[in-house]
Amino acid sequence: MLDEYLKNVTVIGAAGKMGSGISLLLLQEMTRLELEKTGAVGSGAYCLNLIDMNDKGLQGLVSYLQAQMVKYAEKNIMSLRQGYKDRKDLTDNGDMVSDFAARSLLNVKCNTDFARANNSLMVFEAVIEDFKIKVDLFSKLKGICSDKSFFFTNTSSVPVSLVDETAGLDGRLVGFHFYNPPAVQKLVEIICARNGRPELKDM
Repeated sequence: MLDEYLKNVTVIGAAGKMGSGISLLLLQEMTRLELEKTGAVGSGAYCLNLIDMNDKGLQGLVSYLQAQMVKYAEKNIMSLRQGYKDRKDLTDNGDMVSDFAARSLLNVKCNTDFARANNSLMVFEAVIEDFKIKVDLFSKLKGICSDKSFFFTNTSSVPVSLVDETAGLDGRLVGFHFYNPPAVQKLVEIICARNGRPELKDM
């Protein structure tokens, strides 16, 4: 189930400190999965929507992701070689790393309009810690996303169950609190809403 849901993911507030780290972790996992499943990167089968009101911040985020994906590929060169085993044109480690990092960005779509999350089955929120803003955002997302979509909030202080109930998400929201910075810290706190969906808990 998780593999299928990872095919189209959105991060809202992507250009912020927490959002950029969450975006990187998702891109790493999506691209690793894509290479494993399809033998290619940037195949068009996966999409990571990065949404933020700060257009300049999104430009900086893309540069950050490019540099970090190079480091990720270098660190995982053995699995990368396995993924590229059928590519006779790519035998040098450096060429594989460059190809992986560059083509991973083909999965990234930047936008300032959160309505672009409409096709995502997983939507991560990393906006300001304000109850009203979060409820308003999730209420709007409920209207544009599929009934099968699940929502994740990075809140550390706003009650997850209260946001879920007020926005009418019917147990489709979970607190997914990353520690800062997400790409370095290996800890994540998961808070389920009172009426959280069983399938979401099992994800």
